[in-house]
Amino acid sequence: WLGEVGERAAELGVAAAAVGSVPLGIAGIYGRMERGISREVYGKRLLGSLKEKAREQHARFPGRFDLERVLACRTIPEFDDAFIAPVYGFEDFLDYYKKSDATPFLSSVRVPLLVLNARDDPLVDPAGFPGADEVGNPLVKLVMMENGGHCGFLEGLGGLEDHYMQQEFMRFFEHVAGV
Repeated sequence: WLGEVGERAAELGVAAAAVGSVPLGIAGIYGRMERGISREVYGKRLLGSLKEKAREQHARFPGRFDLERVLACRTIPEFDDAFIAPVYGFEDFLDYYKKSDATPFLSSVRVPLLVLNARDDPLVDPAGFPGADEVGNPLVKLVMMENGGHCGFLEGLGGLEDHYMQQEFMRFFEHVAGV
C-alpha cells in the first residue's frame, strides 16, 4: 500500500511503518512451506484449512472454480493455481505470486519503512529477499535477523515484552520520531 500511495502517505497521516515476516520476491513467496519439516507441520495443516474454506466458497459461489481439482491439491502452489488464480483473476499461481510481490513497490515508498524478517522463518524463504541495492530507496530499511521464526521473534518465556519484533518496531518508530 505504501508503495502504491507514494507521496500521499504523509498526507494520509502515515509518518512511518514497520512490517514483519514479509515474503518478498517470488522465491520468498514460494517460501519454505513445501520443503522439509515445514511441509509436514505447516503446509499440510494450512492446506487442509484452505480446502475447507474453498469447499464453503464453492457452496456459496458454485462454478467459480473446480472443487475436485482444489480438493486433489497436495501443495500450496497447487491450491493457489486451482483456487486463488481462477477466483481472483490470475493466469496461474506464478502470475499470482509475481503480482503479489511487494518488492517492485518498495522504491516508491515515501515514508520510513522497516521490513523485518528472520533467516529461520519456516514459511518465508530469505533467498527471495531483495538487497538494499535492488530496492534503491534509503527510506526502506531491510533487516534480516538470524532467528525469529515466522512472526514469533521471541526472547525468553515471558509475555509480550519478550517479543523482540515489537521491540524493534518501537525502536524504529522512536528513531523516526527523534525520541
